[in-house]
Amino acid sequence: MKKLLYTLFVLVGMSTVGLAQDASNVAVAQGHTELIKAKESGVFTFEIPGDKTSEEVSDRAKFYTNYFTVAFDEGTDIVTITMVDNSPSSRTIISRFLMSSGFRMVRVGDEELKMIDFTAQYLK
Repeated sequence: MKKLLYTLFVLVGMSTVGLAQDASNVAVAQGHTELIKAKESGVFTFEIPGDKTSEEVSDRAKFYTNYFTVAFDEGTDIVTITMVDNSPSSRTIISRFLMSSGFRMVRVGDEELKMIDFTAQYLK
């Protein structure tokens, strides 16, 4: 009986963790075509959940000033990243910034990508 209760407890706990992942850890990128253009121009935009403040974004961005500048519009929740050096290795640092800001996934159109997949497909 104890094993059955323990097993049920573990299964319920695991399903709760899966359901607890919400949109707050997903940054919304531009569409596929826009990301290809952004890769060429060095200017990327992301929509982030409304619970971030400009101070929080600035605190995270200050570590990456050798790679890019970050502008945040709190009214629209849009982060604009402008590359200092638009090289593949510098662009991959964008994923570090997003992860340090609490994002684990990036939505491109209807697809949600893990950060490593987003980096490989759109930043390198």
